[in-house]
Amino acid sequence: MNLPPSSESSLYRLTQRFIPACKPITVNSTTIRGVVKILVDLLLEEQLKGTVWCKLPKGSDWQEVIDRLQNQSSLDCLYVCNLANENRAKVVAAPTSTYTVTTKLTSLVLETSSYLKRECFLIVNQYQNGFIFIGVYAVETRTASAISGSFAGGM
Repeated sequence: MNLPPSSESSLYRLTQRFIPACKPITVNSTTIRGVVKILVDLLLEEQLKGTVWCKLPKGSDWQEVIDRLQNQSSLDCLYVCNLANENRAKVVAAPTSTYTVTTKLTSLVLETSSYLKRECFLIVNQYQNGFIFIGVYAVETRTASAISGSFAGGM
């Protein structure tokens, strides 16, 4: 997929430019939700340490993902990214009766971009390796392009 240059920010476009081996696939929103759930389950089950950056679609299902990462993980830091003009739910979740907050959560405000508005991502950087998953929702459809990859050596 050749992407024209743009002055707007896009993590998806950046990865396509610098990591051309990551080939996008077309998936539906259910598939994106499933992949993110599997990656979060892996982080929680293995109690992996490291740092996570995420920008997830709006909705209570996605807020639950953030809550799980904050309350049940061994992460050093969790960065939740939102666009400047979005009115999002509070990212700092109240601890449930079962869990206490164990992960430092930081909210990051990204510049508003028509590309970033349609992107969601989960980036995990561990001390030895990491992985990236990016989904881009197509304009006016329920399909998305997604790429994922892993990298060796933490940052």
